Amino acid sequence: MTTSMCRAWADSLDNFRFRLLPRELTAAEAYRAGRGAPRDMSRAVELYRRGCDGGDLDACARLGACLAQGIGVPAEPETAVALLRRTCDGGSLLGCSHL
Repeated sequence: MTTSMCRAWADSLDNFRFRLLPRELTAAEAYRAGRGAPRDMSRAVELYRRGCDGGDLDACARLGACLAQGIGVPAEPETAVALLRRTCDGGSLLGCSHL
């Protein structure tokens, strides 16, 4: 792991400690896991997209992973890589881990 990746990881932890998960991301995770809602990956992807459009890097990283693998939506590898690069560059360790 490079120094910049370690720094991004530490920054992600600091940011995570002091914020609540956005409503869209929380709901998307419920649909993804089937906890408190029926398992519905299409709905989860829709909510990840809404969270991403609102600027949530973790929602963008999860959306990128779904687009890369074709989970809940048709696979869009080029879009996925661009989205994951943007989230990684923005400091999302989750985004970096999916590249």
